[in-house]
Amino acid sequence: MKKIYCLILCVLCLFCIVSCKGGDPVTLSTPNPSINEDSMLQWQSVEGATGYEYKINGGEAVRVGSDTLKIKLLPGESACVRAIGDGESHLDSEWSEQVKVAGLSTLAKPKLKATSVGSQVLVSWDAVENASGYEYKLNNGDIIYISATSFFLNASDTFAVRANGDGVNYLDSAWATLEPQN
Repeated sequence: MKKIYCLILCVLCLFCIVSCKGGDPVTLSTPNPSINEDSMLQWQSVEGATGYEYKINGGEAVRVGSDTLKIKLLPGESACVRAIGDGESHLDSEWSEQVKVAGLSTLAKPKLKATSVGSQVLVSWDAVENASGYEYKLNNGDIIYISATSFFLNASDTFAVRANGDGVNYLDSAWATLEPQN
């Protein structure tokens, strides 16, 4: 009889050990990243995550701790993120959808028009949308800032102008050039 009680007790202990181990591991929720106004990739913490991995432009995965919820991105970069589990009770999440930082736009190159006015040439151009001003070079000299959209020069001069961007949303345009009018 003692043997039967011991056997029942052993079976009950084994049952308790197996049932206390828990069920199957749970896959973590996929983070939902976004880009804020400072070009920061950010996401909310995922319960059970021991850390996160992110990829920029489809590159190598970079692992960060569970307290890191923001990563600085550059204009034009895209990224995705996933939550990392402990491998026992929590499995890694799927990769999130890619999110992208808006890139800087290059301003349009000014379209130059030249009109002879006596011994001089009036160079003009239409205002370039989103330009904060213009820079010009006369005869490949120093760069000079102007806000006007016209300039008088001698017929023998070379002239180049570009539209200035704000450096935040817009880059400077390419140089537009005018060769001597002789």
